[in-house]
Amino acid sequence: MLSDVMTANCSRREDGGLHRSWVAGSALAAVLAMVAIAAGCGADKDLGDAQTAQGAVSLGPALLSMDDLGAALRKSDAVILIDTRGRGDYDAGHLEGSVSSPIDDLDPPVWAELDESMRSLLGERLAALGVREGVSLVAIDEGTRDGFARAAHACWLVSLAGAGHCHVLEGGLDSWRSTGHELAMEPTEPTVEGSVTIAARPATFADMELMRAGVFDGRSSLVGVLDDPAAPSIPGAWHVPLSGLVDDGGRVHREKLAGTVRDTGLMLESEAIVFGEGPRDGAAGWFLLGPASGFEGARLYPGGMRHWSTHPHLPRTGGEMKESTDTALP
Repeated sequence: MLSDVMTANCSRREDGGLHRSWVAGSALAAVLAMVAIAAGCGADKDLGDAQTAQGAVSLGPALLSMDDLGAALRKSDAVILIDTRGRGDYDAGHLEGSVSSPIDDLDPPVWAELDESMRSLLGERLAALGVREGVSLVAIDEGTRDGFARAAHACWLVSLAGAGHCHVLEGGLDSWRSTGHELAMEPTEPTVEGSVTIAARPATFADMELMRAGVFDGRSSLVGVLDDPAAPSIPGAWHVPLSGLVDDGGRVHREKLAGTVRDTGLMLESEAIVFGEGPRDGAAGWFLLGPASGFEGARLYPGGMRHWSTHPHLPRTGGEMKESTDTALP
């Protein structure tokens, strides 16, 4: 486990390195298939493998380049493109065939627990997009870090249904525009077939019970993607700044992501819970450390520090953290 008797917090140094510090405490989504068929293999050949002392870390095809998307669309039209920007931005121009799905409309308003009413609401919203078993979706937004987070957030919401595969177009609409493609103006309506059921405890969702178990019993590794290393966090959590993994243009620093996965030993874990300040940045971290890295045990605690901090009896860390003797990332 990443938690130990002395709780580990990991922060990124000014030179970009990742290091652990210690605080005393208690032991605390058919684009993939289409790309694989087109490439004749099960992984995106453009995404490198990071060889590590613990084995190979494969950065999988959950992240799509423009070449990947183009190849997939040439092979099949059985792909749902969802535009997670606001409706006004969508109406001003979008990828042809994409469905408007503003993330603020799709996302339920409260993320304390995934109760029956929330599961029903989210199921209705996903079904309205055409989400169903066996389909694949590509989430598209602006080519910014915030745009990447919105698209990743949509993919996490889709994951709660356990139906279909969701992928993010890296660089968003900017990558489309840079190839000289024009944007469409005619809206596309989704094809709705059946309903979507959300389980009481989806495999990618972490509620307060799981969080407490991770902190106090060490059952799960904890990874915070807060950018500020001095911001309040959760004891025992690795600190992996989101801004260090995604640039301002919404493109992923693949080598840094591979190094982070390597040095945290994430692939050796059966489960890890990712959290941010709230659901949006947390979902971006979940997508990067989970689907984009090929790690199937990633869960998101969507309430993040906003929700955790409303409970004064729960432990928090903050302020400067001492650097340990652990080897930092190069």
